[in-house]
Amino acid sequence: MAYKKSKEDPEWKEFISPTRVQRQLECSIDDDKRHQGWLYNCSSIDLFELGASNYPLYLLNIRIPQNRTLCHMKPQSPNCQLGFISDLRLIEVHQNGGFTLIWLWLKTLATPAVVASTMWYSGRVDGLNRPRRLIEKAILALGWAMAVLDCKKWSFGI
Repeated sequence: MAYKKSKEDPEWKEFISPTRVQRQLECSIDDDKRHQGWLYNCSSIDLFELGASNYPLYLLNIRIPQNRTLCHMKPQSPNCQLGFISDLRLIEVHQNGGFTLIWLWLKTLATPAVVASTMWYSGRVDGLNRPRRLIEKAILALGWAMAVLDCKKWSFGI
């Protein structure tokens, strides 16, 4: 994998050195379509995950090797049953800095509001001259759970 800092940058810089990763791909095809030139339906597999997109351009080199000599001797060897690859789809999920900034501001504003409203509701329920009902306990538990999760995500930036 390589990266460029901008489109005007003349060369790619290495981000991650070449690695060898083996993954099992599960493919299927109907028996009646097998000999008619139909394509296999393969499940999706995770390729890689970037923790943060620090650069605008990335280059990914995918290599699916096939040892033709070994395939003639042992047809069950890795990638010998693969056949001709006619289509490869990659899905990229991108989270830019604007999304992160908005998420941080939402957490900053929502956390005090959730804590304040839960404390207010708890005071109102405690002010009643009767024990708490199940629905009131459930609402309080939900409010405190939201407050704890908001504080955890807010403080660690997760």
